[in-house]
Amino acid sequence: MNYIKSNWNSIKNHIQNIEPSFYKEVNKLSPCDKFPIYIFNYSYGDFIGDEKGVFIPNENSSIRIGEKGTPKEIIDDLGYGAKTCPLGMTFNKQFEWFNTRNLFPVHIDKPGTLFGLGHTSNFLHPNEVYLPNGKLAMIAGARSTFLLPKISNQDKHKNLQERFNFNSPSPLIYNAHFNTFLNIYKGKKLIDEEWSAQIIYFSKSWIESINNDYEWRSVSRYISNLSEYRSRYHRENFLHSDTYRYLNDLNSYTQNNYIAETVRYLIEVMIGQNLAYAPAQDESAVPLRLIQEAYLEDYRLDCSPQIMIPSYYKVMSSKPVYYSLNYPSIQLSATKMINYKSIMKILGNLKNVIEDTYLPNLSSPIQDVKGTCLETCAKQVRFKFIHSNSNSNSNSKSNSKFMSPDLLPQIDNRFENIKLSSKSPFFQGCIAIA
Repeated sequence: MNYIKSNWNSIKNHIQNIEPSFYKEVNKLSPCDKFPIYIFNYSYGDFIGDEKGVFIPNENSSIRIGEKGTPKEIIDDLGYGAKTCPLGMTFNKQFEWFNTRNLFPVHIDKPGTLFGLGHTSNFLHPNEVYLPNGKLAMIAGARSTFLLPKISNQDKHKNLQERFNFNSPSPLIYNAHFNTFLNIYKGKKLIDEEWSAQIIYFSKSWIESINNDYEWRSVSRYISNLSEYRSRYHRENFLHSDTYRYLNDLNSYTQNNYIAETVRYLIEVMIGQNLAYAPAQDESAVPLRLIQEAYLEDYRLDCSPQIMIPSYYKVMSSKPVYYSLNYPSIQLSATKMINYKSIMKILGNLKNVIEDTYLPNLSSPIQDVKGTCLETCAKQVRFKFIHSNSNSNSNSKSNSKFMSPDLLPQIDNRFENIKLSSKSPFFQGCIAIA
């Protein structure tokens, strides 16, 4: 089994670096060896948990906590979360939570993120569990990741199959890129180091003390405040919905449910509540160097192998995130968005709603949003509407209403000095939030 039984003293210095507030509260108590902590090591693409429970990683296969073969110490210490999720923290790298039904990304957890808070707070109140089961799964690294250029050429794909010893066909859609990336990683030859991600789980004794021990009240308060902070926007969802309905009444385009839902999603990306996509810049979410080298040297791409990963927008950052009508990061109402012209029409409608209705009313602001993050972000954030020309024989870089992907280096230096795949399907009906 690929795990280590540890304690607070062994990991506290790293905790101090990745989550100093949690470190500060716990270190006052100096938990002894009676409060074990388990470090689980995962490879890229390993499942951490699914709708049936949490996996114990192993080199060849994994088992769920509680299944036959589970070490007794794991059952004793982590069994409280066997069917849900123990209290855990991402220790290094990024992890993706995704919806098991439609495979869209739901959360990205960076190092120092505590999770399992909802279930563990109900440890002593089993009849008061409100979090539904069977909805989310968690994976090491980014599952919702893809290359901007098309990689469906069968002859070039054969080079990858031979080099990395796998048989799966060339990916025809973005959603299939992850499986190819995973095959490349599993079939890797010699690389400098493994892509390894770690999670720590807190044993039952931690949960009992957090819930019952008066001396642990500051830790309990910290976790409670953290849960409240994370849910602050969605707790008032019914009030926000009323604001969105009011704004939608001001614009005829939002009588279309798809347009209305997309605009709301984009506004919630703007305030950091929903995921969009951004260019990967390091190994935190994917084995970046390995995959890029494979597509340059073996697949022989004629443009830069730019990988996109799910990302949150931060208003204080200068780094944009991107949402594509061709590859959305959420499942919305059905629409007949099936060709180049219909995407252009929808993108134009979204541009009208956001620029003429939403941003003016949110930044003015209307009474509903005065003093809120919606007002703050609307005053600082700009939306760029991007559309590539699918006609390779055309000299026009883009429709005049929209920004050409070729101009992206002007707003995002991550696209500077690379041969960008500007005709990527991702850029046909794309919105940059910057």
